[in-house]
Amino acid sequence: MSNRRERGSGCLTVALLVAGTILPALVACGRSGAAHQDGAAATAAPLAFPTGPWQDPATGLTWENPADPKPRDLAQSEAYCDALAAGGFHDWRLPTITELRSLIRGCPSTMTGGMCPVDDGYAGPRTDFCSPDRQPEAPGRDGCYCAPELAGSIDDYWSSSLVQGDEGLRWVVSFRWTAVNILTRRSLAYVRCVRGEKMSPPVPCTAEQHREAGKCVTDPPWTDPATGLTWESLPHGQEADWAGAVAYCDGLVLHGHDDWRLPTYEELRTLIRNCPRTRSGSTCGATGGATDQMRDDCQCAINGGPRRDGCFLPTELQGLCRSTWSATPSVEVADDAWALNFYYAAPMRSAKMHSFTVRCVYGISRP
Repeated sequence: MSNRRERGSGCLTVALLVAGTILPALVACGRSGAAHQDGAAATAAPLAFPTGPWQDPATGLTWENPADPKPRDLAQSEAYCDALAAGGFHDWRLPTITELRSLIRGCPSTMTGGMCPVDDGYAGPRTDFCSPDRQPEAPGRDGCYCAPELAGSIDDYWSSSLVQGDEGLRWVVSFRWTAVNILTRRSLAYVRCVRGEKMSPPVPCTAEQHREAGKCVTDPPWTDPATGLTWESLPHGQEADWAGAVAYCDGLVLHGHDDWRLPTYEELRTLIRNCPRTRSGSTCGATGGATDQMRDDCQCAINGGPRRDGCFLPTELQGLCRSTWSATPSVEVADDAWALNFYYAAPMRSAKMHSFTVRCVYGISRP
């Protein structure tokens, strides 16, 4: 059986007619993508509606507008901002990642103060919350998930913030994908210089909280009234391989409980909504018997779930719509275990070395 992989949403190409002139097409999408390789230029997007430096009323920062259309490596970008004299000012600089994220619009998890934990001085890893699955239509110009006042490319933009203290790596923001990514300093990306007093990073949240609209919000666990099982309302922010998922849940102490565990496959299936074909009790997927069972029709149409993002998880549960590990190993292949892709409500048997989302549970399921 081949593993199912998450599929991306489509892209919309648009051309604009302004003052009798057709502007070149831009592409608007809503799913995170891979960072550019060293030396590989980001896809150029033409400028539109130049307006001059723009001051964000929410932060007081003044931004170069339109952004320069030439992609540069990090050193070139730093030199460009140092030499910039736009608007008669000479104190332009490369923005921090906290400041750059303040320009994101339409994606709460990657806007400054969102669930993506990356800020200036952040020393942890990049998490799932930094690359959302799907978003509503972009609010900015030409498919940009940015302030509508801004013009320029919608691809990766440099920040001055180091990744885990590594001088060779920097955090960047893609305004095409609403993603916080990592690039090496030799890579090519765009630059939008800023001036003004540096923004302070948000106050860190505790393990029982996530950040929403700039505030730390407590995430109480959710008890499913149908099964009696209690679930993490927000999954672990970083994907893990199967052994790591088991270890994480076994060691979790949260909301006064130390009996968290990775759910069995059948328990995980009880979370499926709007897809009777694969929900617990159906004939699709593993049964725990002598033979693993799988059929090609064991999934439902994309966007059929009850959540706003079309996910087949309950509306009470938060987090990205990703493939999620169960504790149930394959009985046919020792190196495989069972997971669920909630984007399609699809059972999947995967190699244990692959990394998926981790959502822990405690309690005993009622019959």
